[in-house]
Amino acid sequence: MKRLLAMTFFLVGCQGTEPATLVVSADSVVFSGFGSVPGPRDLALSSTGASVAWAASDDATWLSVTPTSGGTPASVVLLAHPDSLAGGPASATVTFLTNGSPAIPVAVRMDVPSTQATWTGIVASLGVSMTLIETSSGVISGTGVFISVQATPFNVTGTHHHPVVRMVMTAPGFMPVFFDGAFVGERQLAGVMNGSGFTGDAVSLDH
Repeated sequence: MKRLLAMTFFLVGCQGTEPATLVVSADSVVFSGFGSVPGPRDLALSSTGASVAWAASDDATWLSVTPTSGGTPASVVLLAHPDSLAGGPASATVTFLTNGSPAIPVAVRMDVPSTQATWTGIVASLGVSMTLIETSSGVISGTGVFISVQATPFNVTGTHHHPVVRMVMTAPGFMPVFFDGAFVGERQLAGVMNGSGFTGDAVSLDH
């Protein structure tokens, strides 16, 4: 006599796990500063699960990224080099890549905000004081005075293409005076003045 065996099979499904993805702490970075190299900006990299291998690249000569590859968690340092800029605001993109995931772009902007500063120094035994305003495109304007027995006021126009600064000082009844110099510190300009009694006189200006 044959017996029939009844067997029941249970199929247990396994729920798939989502792959780990890269997370970047910010989607935009802004550098700003007046007359100095801006400080570094940090991006923190993490992942939603296991450690993720990543690679980073940028599309601007004035920007550097360190390191350019690694695994999460990690910290990436962005450095701006405004001395390579022709002047004015600049933009760039840092792109993070991982295996099998879409690229993650981070927008980077280098700004020189409208800033006012008073600069003072000594040239040809005369005190010089200038109040200057710089726009985001690197255009300088302002007023000043040569401090002597009879103070002579003047107007100032110029440009700032970091670190180089060029200015022209004009006053009624005087020939223009030209300043050619550069930033030698965060708050110090050094250069020479020519014209209207100045023949390459050295000047150092601080604010």
